[in-house]
Amino acid sequence: MSEERFERMEGMLAQLIQMVADTNKTVNNTEGRMDRMESRMEQVDDRMDRMEQRFEAESELNRLRHQELLKESRNLIFEVDHLRNQSAKHDAEIYKLKQLQS
Repeated sequence: MSEERFERMEGMLAQLIQMVADTNKTVNNTEGRMDRMESRMEQVDDRMDRMEQRFEAESELNRLRHQELLKESRNLIFEVDHLRNQSAKHDAEIYKLKQLQS
């Protein structure tokens, strides 16, 4: 081999080594970024899980509150009906008493 050809091959080999080193740096940087992204995604996933659990708990609490309000509403309707009936009875009794006094 000639000296010139050997030097050219040596230069190309050095260039190839540099390209591989640059590629390794890029791969390492990309790997680091991917690790950070995976970590953030895990955090988001954990947060979403907590929010879902909280939502389910609040949904159950709201369901129970709704049932309690329906029960209370039914009781109030019953009481209002009872008071209307009592009022009608009293009105009828008052009318009878006024008729007797006249």
